[in-house]
Amino acid sequence: DLIIVETTGLADPAAVARTILADADVAAFAYLDAVVGVVDAERGVKPVDEVTSAGKGLKSSIARLAFADRLVLNKCDLAPDEAALRCLETRLRAVNAAAPIR
Repeated sequence: DLIIVETTGLADPAAVARTILADADVAAFAYLDAVVGVVDAERGVKPVDEVTSAGKGLKSSIARLAFADRLVLNKCDLAPDEAALRCLETRLRAVNAAAPIR
């Protein structure tokens, strides 16, 4: 079986993971396999640039990307072009070099 916890918005993935890992009742039947960050390729690099250059208001966005074990690009078919996708991947690597991008 699989449990997926989706944390759209301002949820802190570290806090969610901590809750799952620290709860003995949950640990008795489940384990945390991965934290996956989803990135909208249609919107391009602008949101990532805003996150990396902005202040307090967007720290949770950068935390979600940095904390992820894997990054998934969605809406790739709606990205302006291949160059825009490559640019987005470069920006994501600057935030989280360890996570594979799919």
